[in-house]
Formats: sequence, C-alpha cells, structure tokens
Amino acid sequence: MTHYWNMLGAPDSHRLPEFADQRVRLAHLTIELMDRKPMHVINRDFVIVNFDA
Repeated sequence: MTHYWNMLGAPDSHRLPEFADQRVRLAHLTIELMDRKPMHVINRDFVIVNFDA
C-alpha cells in the first residue's frame, strides 16, 4: 500500500509496471477490533484506478 501512495505523490519515480494498461479495484476498510476480533466496519472506501503504460 505504501508503494501505491508513493506512486500517487511522485508517479515518475514510483512506477508500477506490473499494472500497466490495467484497471485495478481498490478497497480500503477501517475496522474496529476488540480483543483482536473484528467488531464492525467504521469506514469503507472503494476506488477504481486506471494505470497508463
């Protein structure tokens, strides 16, 4: 995930060639844990990212 955020900030120096010419679905969830067990979803974000060649 860190490489993805670096790519968004500086795409010329943080390329992801394995995703060239692809559309990728990204899900980011924040889940509340109690005693290391998931209790409920606090936040959900879904994004479709298009990668150029």
